[in-house]
Amino acid sequence: MQEMFCPLRFIHQPLSIYKKYFPQPARPSHFFESKDFFDNLVLKQGGISYKMQRKNGNWTIKNTEKIFENDFFKVAEDDVVRPDGKDSKYATIDFKPGVAVLPIDDDGLIHLTRQFRYALGRSNIECIAGSVENEDVLAAAKREAKEELGIRADEWTRVGRIESLTSITNSHADLFIAHKLTFGKPETEGTEELEQLKMSLDDAFSKVMSGEITHAETCVLVLKAHALK
Repeated sequence: MQEMFCPLRFIHQPLSIYKKYFPQPARPSHFFESKDFFDNLVLKQGGISYKMQRKNGNWTIKNTEKIFENDFFKVAEDDVVRPDGKDSKYATIDFKPGVAVLPIDDDGLIHLTRQFRYALGRSNIECIAGSVENEDVLAAAKREAKEELGIRADEWTRVGRIESLTSITNSHADLFIAHKLTFGKPETEGTEELEQLKMSLDDAFSKVMSGEITHAETCVLVLKAHALK
């Protein structure tokens, strides 16, 4: 006769017993000793599953399904209970953390790029920007400046963070202004076609205000630098 499952029999048993009977994805050891473990067990004919419910503000996430993932972002869809109590679905995009850099040389000129953006179908004026790759944000900013425009800087000022499209994305970039520059050869990737632009901060400020510069990180950095000068 098949043994009937009873969660209560596992209370106060060694951790190895929990892991034997509940081989779900890895969780912290203390989790198996918590009340949440038993609260979230779902008994099903022929086995047991874990219903991964968790709170997100006043939303309850019942389940998460990964829709797509690449080297830069992942897309997921949650089954949720909304704050009004109704069941729904909510899709989100989680991007890798990023950095953006505005270099300012000894003559007060800023160094930007003009590059074709595939998603926009046109060229765009932008500051140096890129992803953080297993490094701290300052190291990422220094690497991106060297790769895109061949710039090294002796003075770095972190001026905050920007978050984009916060209703559906988790996407942020830490912002830096760089001074005391030296210039070398860029190390661009095969997908990058960069034209280097130099202009005064006042000229860049006018382009932001007129809508000629629309890239979010660039707009924020130019406005911050203009306010700090």
